[in-house]
Amino acid sequence: MGGVLYCFAIYSLVVRYEEGHLLEKYGEAYRKYMSEIPRWFPQTVRFRNLSIKNEYFRATIIAEIHCTLALLPYLFKEII
Repeated sequence: MGGVLYCFAIYSLVVRYEEGHLLEKYGEAYRKYMSEIPRWFPQTVRFRNLSIKNEYFRATIIAEIHCTLALLPYLFKEII
């Protein structure tokens, strides 16, 4: 039980920090995103109103590509 509380506390601190940083960086566009996309339980109906492909899309994909690439060896192992 202590581990769950610890993870929840750390997650909450990280989210609070990152949201503040993203609000400073992207301003009203990120505020709109936060209002349209719930944090815990996403609702796909709301995705229609959000313009996902914008001026930040390419930079975001490039910045996060390492996450996908890190999974490739494990996926390859499961296929073989």
